[in-house]
Amino acid sequence: MTPIEFLEFRGYLSAGSGFQSLQFRIIEMKLGLTDRFRSSFKTKYFTGTMFKGEQNVELEQAINEESLLIQIERWLETIYDNTSFDFLTVFTSSVEHFIEYGKKQKIMNGVAVETAERDVETPRIYTYIIDDTTWQFTEIDPRVFADSTIKHARLANWSEYICYAGEFHLRPKFGWTKLNDEWELVFDNASGTYSPNAELLINLKKLLLFNFPGLNITTYDYKDPMLRDSIEQLEIIARRYKNIGRQEK
Repeated sequence: MTPIEFLEFRGYLSAGSGFQSLQFRIIEMKLGLTDRFRSSFKTKYFTGTMFKGEQNVELEQAINEESLLIQIERWLETIYDNTSFDFLTVFTSSVEHFIEYGKKQKIMNGVAVETAERDVETPRIYTYIIDDTTWQFTEIDPRVFADSTIKHARLANWSEYICYAGEFHLRPKFGWTKLNDEWELVFDNASGTYSPNAELLINLKKLLLFNFPGLNITTYDYKDPMLRDSIEQLEIIARRYKNIGRQEK
């Protein structure tokens, strides 16, 4: 929150003294700001340092109570569970619209129709990170990540803490000769920056299936030879698409 944003409602706090006031800190807690997003002071945060006695007790109580954020999230989950909303269908439609929009933009910029369509179909590998609230991913591109060893840190906005990280790619479930059959997402823990525990891959799969029911998901430890084989097959197909493009030129 910037000082200007704070001043927009400063008058409603009456006797509150500002950022260092007990009242302001309790409001932060009620809204869901956790200690993980704070800068520490003498190995603690502001409990036991800025506030003493009854004020510290009141602050500790606010910290231990459920925040408004948690209550709203629970309410939203209940709404989702009690409706016939088909998330996967809506998500699929949104992705298809995004892909079609991307093709049209390339064509408008002078790219041949065949090339634009082939670019969409070319297999890719993606970097991902998962934190407390989001799943973020981006295509691995050396033009963006000149130093591939920091790609996860950059994607996580240099955060010291995340829940999980790695790479993922799409592949036909029954091999690249059967493109019209089912497809699956292959996730791994290939992040040198954060070094995720391979034993948590099963939890990652459960998390993804909970949020994206109906998807086919496979997980591999980054040292698994089956992962290396899957990526090599993908790279072969990707080079094949690029060679077709060169021949057309």
